[in-house]
Amino acid sequence: MKKILSVLTLVVTLVLGLGLTNLSAEEGIVEVFPYDSEACSLEQASCPAALVGRSNWTLTYNGFRYHFVRGSARYGHELIDTNADGVIDKTETAALTYNAFGTLWINNTAAEIVLKDGDRTGLTTVQHRIWAHFDENGVLQMLENHIHQYYIIDDNYGVEGAEADWRLATELEIDAYVAAETKPADMRYAHVRIKRVDVLEDTDGYLLEPLGYLKWTNADFVPAAGEEPQVGQPSTILEYHPNEVHIPVGWRIMTFSTHDRGAYQPALDMVLSLAGTFVDETVAPAVVAFDEVPATHVGFAALDKNPYVEGVQIVADFGEPFTLNTAGLSATWTDMFDAEGNVINKTNQKVPFDLIITDKGNVIETINFTLDGSNNYVQSGPITSVKTDVFEKVYGIQMKSTTPEGQVKVNDGVIAVGVLPNRFEGVQNHFYRDGLFIDLLSGVKAFNGNGVDITDDIVVSWEEGFNPYNPQPGNYEITLDVAYDYHWEDTAEMVRNVADTADLGFGFMIEFYNMADPEAPVLRNRNVIRYDTENPALMRWNVEFNKEASGHFTYIDYAHKDLVKTARGFGWGTTAGVVKDGVLVHTWNGFTSYTETFPDGTTKVHASGLDMQNSIQAYEMAEDEYMIFGHGTPEGTPMRTWGDKVVLTGRPDIYFTAEAQVKYSITVDDRTAPQARVNNSNYRVDGSMFDSAEEAILANVSAFDNFSEVVLVVVDDGGLDLAVPGTYTVTVDAEDQAANFTTVTFDVTVVAPKLSEEEVATLLDQQAEALQAIIDQQKTTLEGIINQQKTDLQEIIDAQQAIIDAQAAALAALETSVEDDAATKAEMQAALDKANQALAAAQAAQADADANAQAIVDKSSGTPVWLTIVIALVSAGAAFGAAFVVLGKKK
Repeated sequence: MKKILSVLTLVVTLVLGLGLTNLSAEEGIVEVFPYDSEACSLEQASCPAALVGRSNWTLTYNGFRYHFVRGSARYGHELIDTNADGVIDKTETAALTYNAFGTLWINNTAAEIVLKDGDRTGLTTVQHRIWAHFDENGVLQMLENHIHQYYIIDDNYGVEGAEADWRLATELEIDAYVAAETKPADMRYAHVRIKRVDVLEDTDGYLLEPLGYLKWTNADFVPAAGEEPQVGQPSTILEYHPNEVHIPVGWRIMTFSTHDRGAYQPALDMVLSLAGTFVDETVAPAVVAFDEVPATHVGFAALDKNPYVEGVQIVADFGEPFTLNTAGLSATWTDMFDAEGNVINKTNQKVPFDLIITDKGNVIETINFTLDGSNNYVQSGPITSVKTDVFEKVYGIQMKSTTPEGQVKVNDGVIAVGVLPNRFEGVQNHFYRDGLFIDLLSGVKAFNGNGVDITDDIVVSWEEGFNPYNPQPGNYEITLDVAYDYHWEDTAEMVRNVADTADLGFGFMIEFYNMADPEAPVLRNRNVIRYDTENPALMRWNVEFNKEASGHFTYIDYAHKDLVKTARGFGWGTTAGVVKDGVLVHTWNGFTSYTETFPDGTTKVHASGLDMQNSIQAYEMAEDEYMIFGHGTPEGTPMRTWGDKVVLTGRPDIYFTAEAQVKYSITVDDRTAPQARVNNSNYRVDGSMFDSAEEAILANVSAFDNFSEVVLVVVDDGGLDLAVPGTYTVTVDAEDQAANFTTVTFDVTVVAPKLSEEEVATLLDQQAEALQAIIDQQKTTLEGIINQQKTDLQEIIDAQQAIIDAQAAALAALETSVEDDAATKAEMQAALDKANQALAAAQAAQADADANAQAIVDKSSGTPVWLTIVIALVSAGAAFGAAFVVLGKKK
């Protein structure tokens, strides 16, 4: 829960330093922590400087939230004017816990508070040189800063008789001033005091005066000669001396110190932003808030029994009733506000709390601590749930409180039975180079539960395949084991009376029963004997018996049987007994004539106590027996009755080995580059095979590493475009987890993509249809050619027949001419003319036949056999006719 003294609605920052700059409100609130570290405020180990803590007060203004350190808040009702001089000086306010950080002054009284101590240094232990005054509504009414400087302008400069009217310069005026070789006389760079006023008093809405460096007085104030600086008018805007601080009712003042004004940027930014809020009307009022926090738990950490390990660790003695001293426990809270919300700051207010015991996370007991009428804690009862019969069993213990404001605080711890566990320090995972010896215990230590160094007892083991002297690359698990042996010697605790038997713990107790009534113990007064912690001499445990040490009860076990031979001083009133299987099987009774009773019940009376002593010393104790001795009453009386039942309860020697184990991993560096190869040296792809160029490239590379996974990276894709055919040169790196890599370079040839099955089927169908059309067309054409060829062939045959007929006629004429020499020359000439006419007709017919034959050839893809024969016949006929002509000429 957070109590707020004023309301924050809008934050806009205007920073004034060398100029005016804006911090955007959209960036959110800037948290201003001491040393710029929240850890220092929360007192965490990660704090880079002092753990200054927190006062739980914050002031949020102009985009910043300032977190005040512990002890930095001052409340008006606690500032007591003890000397009644009307002011609060350094003797009337506590010194700051951390004076290098800011303070918060809150006037929660009904009157104005005046602070005065020299130049204010005493009020804040050291000089806080920046003071921001906020009114009861959170409005910044005045800022005093004599550390940082601002550009200011005197609007009345040069006006005769007018007082200076300073204001903050605008950015344009600042730029002009900085750029000017000769600086304007109406402007200066100065420390300032700014006081907000009504615009009727000053149209700027504020009054401003320059301050002297490290002074609260006006920079132009010059005291009269020989007078103290306080004389005169050291401020033009204050009605009191500026070394004083006036805090009206309801106002809060924030001061800034050394670490706020330069070393840590967020704090410095906040300081420099304050002046700008006097000219920025959008800045919302400051919010001064107290963060309600849980109670402080006192005393819980003091229960810790192991300073070597963080946290509260409590040890419960093994075998003993667990008790916890809770007297130092308390839970305190700061009640900051009354019912009306007024600051009251009541510190160290007790609140109830609980101790909660858990077993494996389950609550098994809750002890309540409430407050009585005297404001003292009342515990509801003791802790009864913690059992101490199992070594190293761990219970949880929690201290829990809730403040009236509902803030819950929880502190956790553990209760370990017997001993705290062993622990390791410095165990962490490591990274090594291969081949170099590894010290597996480098930086590692081990301690037992009491903080004893047992590092030398650490046993180191590792998984198969690892060699610390020559480690090979890989990841390996290292196991560290350490054991510590504890030994608690046996103890005897004898109960002196019946009432004491109720709380025996694990100490030894011997009870004697009268066998006449074996079910009921004979608890006669002093028959049950107990070790007296305040007088250990009454207890004899595995030591020699001597009756001169009267009042002893002595127990001797088998491991110390030789002590029986040293028993001496036996006389009247001295007894001894041997216990086996819980029964007195052998007794020596000095109360009754030095009578010795044997295991079979027979008796022997010794002549003297010395004879009885000799008999006792001569007894050889068996492994399953023990002996008890006593003298007088009550120690000697119980052993007088042979056959009585004896019950021995308690704790013998305790041996316990505390063991602890921890594991860590070692990664041995791999310095061997992975193997990489190009799958196909003549790599051809097309755009249909891959979704991306990278996928196409990596598909042609295989890589392997002996020790880790390999990542393939395309270093250079050569501009590979799967849509553009061509040859591209690419480079691929194969890198293992140890950053070793191998580079391969190869060419990728991009070709036009192949047709898909559907596309191929479609083309086949189209080609089949086209082929069928061609076949049909060729069939039709061929039929026409064949018909035409038939006609042309008949013409050729007819022409050939005409040639043959002509040749026959010529031959007949020749024959007639030759055979009938009686023919006249005129007749022969006539016959020759006739033959020539027939030959000419035949030649004309042959020319037509040749033309038709060539046409037939042109219309067909080849020359048919029959056409070849026809052409041959025609040629033969022509040749024959030619021969005839020649022959005729010869005749």
